[in-house]
Amino acid sequence: MALDELKKRLLNFASQFSCVALYDSNSISLENSKLDWIFACGNDFSQSFQPDLNRLQLYLNKNTDEHVFGLISYDLKQEIEGVSSNNPAFHNVPFWTFFTPEVLVKSVSGQIYWLKGNEGLLPEMTEFSKELEVYTFSPQISKTDYLKALSSIQQNLQTGNIYELNFCREFHCIAENEIPVYSLYQSLQAANPSSFSAFFRVDDKVLISSSPERYIMKSGNTLISEPIKGTIARSPNQEVDESNAIKLKNSEKERRENVMIVDLVRNDLSRIAKPNTVRVESLYSIRSLPKVHQMVSVISAELESNIEFTEILRSSFPMGSMTGAPKIAAMKLAEELESFRRGWYSGSVGYIEPNGDFDFNVIIRSLIVERDKNRMSTAAGGAITILSDPEMEFQESEWKVQSVLKSIGAIVASTTADGTEVF
Repeated sequence: MALDELKKRLLNFASQFSCVALYDSNSISLENSKLDWIFACGNDFSQSFQPDLNRLQLYLNKNTDEHVFGLISYDLKQEIEGVSSNNPAFHNVPFWTFFTPEVLVKSVSGQIYWLKGNEGLLPEMTEFSKELEVYTFSPQISKTDYLKALSSIQQNLQTGNIYELNFCREFHCIAENEIPVYSLYQSLQAANPSSFSAFFRVDDKVLISSSPERYIMKSGNTLISEPIKGTIARSPNQEVDESNAIKLKNSEKERRENVMIVDLVRNDLSRIAKPNTVRVESLYSIRSLPKVHQMVSVISAELESNIEFTEILRSSFPMGSMTGAPKIAAMKLAEELESFRRGWYSGSVGYIEPNGDFDFNVIIRSLIVERDKNRMSTAAGGAITILSDPEMEFQESEWKVQSVLKSIGAIVASTTADGTEVF
């Protein structure tokens, strides 16, 4: 599904602002979604290169009558759970960035609402002019080292130190020319439309996401989290496609992965919920997107009174689907075995409304770009349990990365940066 005319014009117009955000469902209807898409751009923003949630709450308190758009780094776990990272960072990204818009537009059930600004501001140009070069991404961990890491994880699973761990790998690209981020976003959305897609830019740092997963939303006094554990590709053959969905639904491995994260999310939400209000609304549901079937569970809770946004973060972030169980032990082991600092990957992007409602995704199936350095990265991970087959886990991570890179015509190098063969 290509970007429609208005969204193209808005993105072109937004190039003059420090911050821009587009949060887009790609017309995929979900039971808890409020809108088709929402766009914002502006120059009034606050960000921190230190894990400082108190400063974030002060910024939100000053803007309670505004829509506020933001991006949260996975590395906020350092402040929330005391788990820091000594791994190398390919990008120097802030721990969080939030901004208020000067132009704000949303679409609900096909109806356009201009909340700030008007269409007369926009230029007529609708096409992104730059063609994409063929980008080459290099994996930063060899297959051999990946399998060694999984062996260590499974030893920890055997001894009961952890029950599940989300293990991730990163891929780097240094481009020859300036990276046309709007063209990349258009290509990714056309080839891989997802329900929680997002474009977010602060100055020269850009997130381009086709995420299918919601981290957390607030509607009135209700919190909703929708962790995904379990993914299988769709097929153009209807019989095969239906068979794939049934296979996923009945997979013992995927069910075990899913229910462990459901229990973790229930525990997280119980810290800020009214007693006896945490509920599993659905378990092992199969959600069918244009490219994949996914196993999704939905957990809800009624929020205690006077709970601030950052307190919700302190109770539930990072999201269980990107950490493992128990959460702190899994995060510590991931830091020990992964080869990179996740930064924005595994974080979250979304928006807060003036009434306090909000919606934030999980940053997966995404590209992170630094325009001033002509560099970008992507990453992929998967849940490792006692039932995991290391070779299958490696292939799953390859498939997840390729689902992003093929969308933009990119390729994966056959060796890592140190020359080690991957395949």
